[in-house]
Amino acid sequence: DPSSDTFSPGGLIDRVDNRDYRWSEIGGAAQFKWEDGFDAEKNVQAALQQPTFKIPVKDQAQSSSCGGMAWAYLAEILEALNTGTYEPRSAKYVYAQTYQAGGGSTGRDNAAIFGSQGVCKESLLTSAPATEAFLTRGQDIMDSHRENAKFAKAFPYVSTGTNLDAIGSAMGMNSGVILLVNGANNGTWGSENPQPPTSVAWRHWLLACKARINNGVRQVGVINSWGPMIGAGGWQWLSENYFTTGNVLSGWTHVFAPVPPPPGFHHVFNTDLRQGMSGPEI
Repeated sequence: DPSSDTFSPGGLIDRVDNRDYRWSEIGGAAQFKWEDGFDAEKNVQAALQQPTFKIPVKDQAQSSSCGGMAWAYLAEILEALNTGTYEPRSAKYVYAQTYQAGGGSTGRDNAAIFGSQGVCKESLLTSAPATEAFLTRGQDIMDSHRENAKFAKAFPYVSTGTNLDAIGSAMGMNSGVILLVNGANNGTWGSENPQPPTSVAWRHWLLACKARINNGVRQVGVINSWGPMIGAGGWQWLSENYFTTGNVLSGWTHVFAPVPPPPGFHHVFNTDLRQGMSGPEI
Protein backbone atom coordinates (compact mmCIF):
# COMPACT_ATOMS: atom_id res chain seq x y z
CA ASP A 1 0.00 0.00 0.00
CA PRO A 2 1.83 3.15 -1.17
CA SER A 3 -0.17 5.35 1.20
CA SER A 4 1.29 3.61 4.25
CA ASP A 5 4.75 3.29 5.75
CA THR A 6 3.82 0.33 7.93
CA PHE A 7 5.71 -2.13 5.71
CA SER A 8 8.91 -0.11 6.13
CA PRO A 9 11.82 -0.89 6.14
CA GLY A 10 11.17 -3.63 3.55
CA GLY A 11 14.45 -3.61 1.65
CA LEU A 12 17.71 -3.42 3.58
CA ILE A 13 21.02 -2.25 2.11
CA ASP A 14 23.67 -4.95 1.74
CA ARG A 15 27.12 -4.54 3.16
CA VAL A 16 29.83 -4.51 0.50
CA ASP A 17 31.43 -7.93 0.07
CA ASN A 18 34.29 -8.26 -2.40
CA ARG A 19 33.59 -11.99 -2.68
CA ASP A 20 30.38 -11.35 -4.65
CA TYR A 21 30.35 -12.25 -8.32
CA ARG A 22 29.94 -9.08 -10.36
CA TRP A 23 28.05 -8.80 -13.63
CA SER A 24 30.70 -6.46 -15.04
CA GLU A 25 33.19 -9.33 -14.75
CA ILE A 26 30.91 -12.12 -15.96
CA GLY A 27 28.53 -10.75 -18.57
CA GLY A 28 28.99 -7.02 -18.56
CA ALA A 29 30.45 -6.96 -22.05
CA ALA A 30 27.11 -8.02 -23.52
CA GLN A 31 25.35 -4.99 -24.98
CA PHE A 32 21.64 -4.65 -24.34
CA LYS A 33 19.64 -3.34 -27.31
CA TRP A 34 17.12 -1.00 -25.75
CA GLU A 35 15.45 -0.44 -29.10
CA ASP A 36 14.53 -4.14 -29.17
CA GLY A 37 13.12 -4.11 -25.66
CA PHE A 38 12.60 -7.11 -23.41
CA ASP A 39 9.57 -8.76 -21.82
CA ALA A 40 9.98 -11.81 -19.59
CA GLU A 41 6.21 -12.21 -19.33
CA LYS A 42 5.95 -12.64 -23.11
CA ASN A 43 8.78 -15.17 -22.96
CA VAL A 44 6.87 -17.09 -20.30
CA GLN A 45 3.75 -16.99 -22.48
CA ALA A 46 5.76 -18.52 -25.30
CA ALA A 47 7.22 -21.20 -23.04
CA LEU A 48 3.76 -22.10 -21.75
CA GLN A 49 2.19 -21.74 -25.21
CA GLN A 50 -0.43 -19.52 -23.57
CA PRO A 51 -0.42 -16.10 -25.29
CA THR A 52 -2.82 -14.52 -22.78
CA PHE A 53 -1.10 -15.77 -19.61
CA LYS A 54 -0.45 -13.14 -16.92
CA ILE A 55 2.02 -13.57 -14.08
CA PRO A 56 -0.06 -13.73 -10.86
CA VAL A 57 0.55 -10.57 -8.82
CA LYS A 58 1.55 -10.98 -5.18
CA ASP A 59 0.43 -8.85 -2.24
CA GLN A 60 2.69 -8.39 0.77
CA ALA A 61 -0.04 -6.37 2.56
CA GLN A 62 1.49 -4.58 5.56
CA SER A 63 4.47 -6.93 5.91
CA SER A 64 8.10 -6.14 5.10
CA SER A 65 8.42 -9.25 2.91
CA CYS A 66 9.11 -7.55 -0.44
CA GLY A 67 12.44 -9.39 -0.72
CA GLY A 68 10.78 -12.78 -0.40
CA MET A 69 8.12 -11.70 -2.88
CA ALA A 70 10.65 -10.50 -5.47
CA TRP A 71 12.78 -13.65 -5.32
CA ALA A 72 9.68 -15.85 -5.48
CA TYR A 73 8.65 -14.04 -8.68
CA LEU A 74 12.07 -14.67 -10.21
CA ALA A 75 11.96 -18.34 -9.23
CA GLU A 76 8.58 -18.71 -10.94
CA ILE A 77 9.70 -17.06 -14.16
CA LEU A 78 12.98 -18.94 -14.48
CA GLU A 79 11.31 -22.26 -13.73
CA ALA A 80 8.58 -21.59 -16.30
CA LEU A 81 11.17 -20.81 -18.97
CA ASN A 82 13.06 -23.97 -18.07
CA THR A 83 10.15 -26.41 -17.71
CA GLY A 84 7.18 -24.94 -19.59
CA THR A 85 5.05 -24.92 -16.43
CA TYR A 86 4.13 -22.03 -14.15
CA GLU A 87 3.77 -22.62 -10.41
CA PRO A 88 3.63 -19.74 -7.89
CA ARG A 89 6.49 -19.96 -5.44
CA SER A 90 6.46 -19.21 -1.73
CA ALA A 91 7.67 -15.79 -0.58
CA LYS A 92 7.43 -17.11 2.97
CA TYR A 93 10.00 -19.81 2.19
CA VAL A 94 12.57 -17.10 1.45
CA TYR A 95 11.56 -14.37 3.89
CA ALA A 96 11.20 -16.63 6.94
CA GLN A 97 14.88 -17.46 6.52
CA THR A 98 16.18 -13.96 5.75
CA TYR A 99 14.16 -11.40 7.73
CA GLN A 100 16.01 -9.22 10.20
CA ALA A 101 14.91 -7.85 13.53
CA GLY A 102 12.54 -4.96 12.91
CA GLY A 103 11.56 -6.33 9.49
CA GLY A 104 13.04 -6.37 6.01
CA SER A 105 15.76 -8.37 4.30
CA THR A 106 18.96 -7.89 2.35
CA GLY A 107 19.47 -8.89 -1.25
CA ARG A 108 22.44 -11.11 -0.59
CA ASP A 109 20.57 -13.14 2.03
CA ASN A 110 17.57 -13.64 -0.27
CA ALA A 111 19.81 -14.49 -3.22
CA ALA A 112 21.76 -17.00 -1.15
CA ILE A 113 18.57 -18.90 -0.29
CA PHE A 114 17.54 -19.07 -3.96
CA GLY A 115 21.03 -20.16 -5.00
CA SER A 116 21.59 -22.78 -2.31
CA GLN A 117 18.08 -24.09 -1.60
CA GLY A 118 15.63 -22.91 -4.26
CA VAL A 119 12.06 -21.83 -3.48
CA CYS A 120 9.21 -24.25 -2.74
CA LYS A 121 5.72 -24.07 -4.21
CA GLU A 122 3.22 -21.60 -2.79
CA SER A 123 0.65 -24.41 -2.76
CA LEU A 124 2.80 -26.29 -0.24
CA LEU A 125 3.86 -23.34 1.94
CA THR A 126 1.38 -20.50 1.69
CA SER A 127 2.39 -16.86 2.08
CA ALA A 128 -1.10 -15.85 3.26
CA PRO A 129 -2.06 -14.19 5.47
CA ALA A 130 0.68 -11.72 4.57
CA THR A 131 1.39 -10.58 8.10
CA GLU A 132 4.88 -10.11 9.46
CA ALA A 133 4.21 -12.57 12.27
CA PHE A 134 3.09 -15.33 9.88
CA LEU A 135 5.68 -14.77 7.16
CA THR A 136 8.56 -14.94 9.64
CA ARG A 137 7.54 -18.30 11.15
CA GLY A 138 10.58 -20.30 10.07
CA GLN A 139 9.38 -23.30 12.07
CA ASP A 140 6.68 -23.82 9.43
CA ILE A 141 9.30 -24.87 6.87
CA MET A 142 9.38 -28.66 6.76
CA ASP A 143 11.84 -31.08 5.15
CA SER A 144 9.26 -31.72 2.42
CA HIS A 145 9.27 -28.01 1.57
CA ARG A 146 13.05 -28.03 1.27
CA GLU A 147 12.93 -31.04 -1.01
CA ASN A 148 10.39 -29.34 -3.26
CA ALA A 149 12.42 -26.11 -3.29
CA LYS A 150 15.27 -27.88 -5.06
CA PHE A 151 13.19 -28.00 -8.24
CA ALA A 152 13.24 -24.18 -8.47
CA LYS A 153 16.87 -23.51 -7.72
CA ALA A 154 19.28 -20.99 -9.21
CA PHE A 155 23.00 -20.89 -9.73
CA PRO A 156 24.97 -18.44 -7.52
CA TYR A 157 23.87 -14.83 -7.36
CA VAL A 158 25.55 -12.01 -9.22
CA SER A 159 25.65 -8.33 -8.25
CA THR A 160 24.75 -6.12 -11.22
CA GLY A 161 25.44 -2.72 -9.71
CA THR A 162 23.12 0.14 -10.60
CA ASN A 163 24.23 1.08 -14.09
CA LEU A 164 21.16 0.99 -16.31
CA ASP A 165 22.95 -0.61 -19.28
CA ALA A 166 24.41 -3.33 -17.04
CA ILE A 167 20.96 -4.02 -15.59
CA GLY A 168 19.50 -4.23 -19.10
CA SER A 169 22.24 -6.64 -20.13
CA ALA A 170 21.73 -8.87 -17.08
CA MET A 171 17.96 -8.79 -17.53
CA GLY A 172 18.17 -9.77 -21.18
CA MET A 173 20.47 -12.70 -20.49
CA ASN A 174 19.00 -13.92 -17.18
CA SER A 175 15.31 -12.88 -17.49
CA GLY A 176 15.28 -10.64 -14.44
CA VAL A 177 17.16 -8.36 -12.07
CA ILE A 178 15.95 -7.68 -8.54
CA LEU A 179 16.41 -4.03 -7.61
CA LEU A 180 16.53 -2.24 -4.27
CA VAL A 181 14.95 1.19 -4.68
CA ASN A 182 14.23 4.19 -2.49
CA GLY A 183 10.60 5.23 -2.25
CA ALA A 184 8.28 7.73 -0.61
CA ASN A 185 4.57 8.47 -0.49
CA ASN A 186 4.87 11.20 -3.13
CA GLY A 187 1.55 10.48 -4.82
CA THR A 188 3.04 8.44 -7.68
CA TRP A 189 3.61 5.00 -6.23
CA GLY A 190 0.12 3.80 -7.01
CA SER A 191 0.60 4.79 -10.65
CA GLU A 192 2.22 3.15 -13.65
CA ASN A 193 5.19 5.55 -13.46
CA PRO A 194 6.54 6.05 -9.93
CA GLN A 195 8.78 9.07 -9.49
CA PRO A 196 12.01 9.22 -7.47
CA PRO A 197 11.62 10.48 -3.90
CA THR A 198 13.10 13.76 -2.69
CA SER A 199 13.42 12.19 0.76
CA VAL A 200 13.46 8.47 1.52
CA ALA A 201 10.50 7.02 3.45
CA TRP A 202 11.21 3.34 2.73
CA ARG A 203 13.24 0.94 0.60
CA HIS A 204 11.69 -1.75 -1.54
CA TRP A 205 12.74 -4.87 -3.48
CA LEU A 206 11.26 -5.16 -6.99
CA LEU A 207 11.76 -7.65 -9.81
CA ALA A 208 12.67 -5.87 -13.05
CA CYS A 209 11.95 -8.12 -16.03
CA LYS A 210 10.78 -5.79 -18.81
CA ALA A 211 12.57 -3.02 -20.70
CA ARG A 212 11.63 -0.46 -23.33
CA ILE A 213 12.23 2.99 -24.75
CA ASN A 214 9.19 5.19 -24.19
CA ASN A 215 9.19 8.65 -25.79
CA GLY A 216 12.97 8.49 -26.02
CA VAL A 217 13.39 7.52 -22.36
CA ARG A 218 14.78 4.16 -21.26
CA GLN A 219 12.56 2.37 -18.75
CA VAL A 220 12.57 -0.93 -16.86
CA GLY A 221 9.30 -2.68 -16.06
CA VAL A 222 8.92 -3.97 -12.51
CA ILE A 223 6.28 -6.23 -11.03
CA ASN A 224 5.34 -4.99 -7.58
CA SER A 225 4.05 -7.00 -4.60
CA TRP A 226 1.23 -4.65 -3.59
CA GLY A 227 -1.58 -6.43 -5.41
CA PRO A 228 -3.04 -5.99 -8.91
CA MET A 229 -4.56 -2.55 -8.28
CA ILE A 230 -1.12 -0.92 -8.29
CA GLY A 231 0.16 0.51 -11.59
CA ALA A 232 -1.09 -1.41 -14.62
CA GLY A 233 -2.24 -4.70 -13.13
CA GLY A 234 0.66 -4.74 -10.69
CA TRP A 235 3.28 -3.59 -13.23
CA GLN A 236 5.11 -0.26 -13.09
CA TRP A 237 7.87 1.45 -15.04
CA LEU A 238 11.01 3.02 -13.57
CA SER A 239 12.53 5.60 -15.90
CA GLU A 240 16.17 6.60 -16.30
CA ASN A 241 15.83 9.35 -13.72
CA TYR A 242 15.26 6.76 -11.01
CA PHE A 243 18.76 5.48 -11.72
CA THR A 244 20.55 8.75 -12.39
CA THR A 245 19.28 10.31 -9.14
CA GLY A 246 20.83 7.50 -7.10
CA ASN A 247 17.51 6.00 -6.01
CA VAL A 248 18.34 2.51 -7.27
CA LEU A 249 20.73 1.14 -4.66
CA SER A 250 21.63 -2.37 -5.86
CA GLY A 251 20.71 -5.14 -8.28
CA TRP A 252 20.96 -8.94 -8.15
CA THR A 253 20.53 -11.54 -10.88
CA HIS A 254 20.68 -15.34 -11.20
CA VAL A 255 21.05 -17.99 -13.86
CA PHE A 256 18.58 -20.85 -13.46
CA ALA A 257 19.92 -24.34 -12.74
CA PRO A 258 18.68 -27.26 -14.86
CA VAL A 259 15.90 -29.38 -13.36
CA PRO A 260 17.56 -32.12 -11.28
CA PRO A 261 17.18 -35.68 -12.59
CA PRO A 262 14.78 -38.02 -10.78
CA PRO A 263 16.14 -40.08 -7.85
CA GLY A 264 18.25 -43.00 -8.95
CA PHE A 265 18.91 -41.56 -12.42
CA HIS A 266 22.41 -42.10 -13.79
CA HIS A 267 23.47 -40.95 -17.23
CA VAL A 268 25.19 -43.63 -19.30
CA PHE A 269 27.88 -42.46 -21.73
CA ASN A 270 27.89 -44.61 -24.84
CA THR A 271 30.78 -42.82 -26.50
CA ASP A 272 34.38 -42.48 -25.41
CA LEU A 273 35.03 -38.76 -25.15
CA ARG A 274 38.23 -37.08 -26.26
CA GLN A 275 39.45 -33.54 -26.66
CA GLY A 276 38.03 -31.69 -29.64
CA MET A 277 34.78 -33.66 -29.87
CA SER A 278 31.34 -32.07 -30.00
CA GLY A 279 27.79 -33.31 -29.92
CA PRO A 280 25.04 -34.34 -27.47
CA GLU A 281 27.36 -36.37 -25.21
CA ILE A 282 29.52 -33.29 -24.66
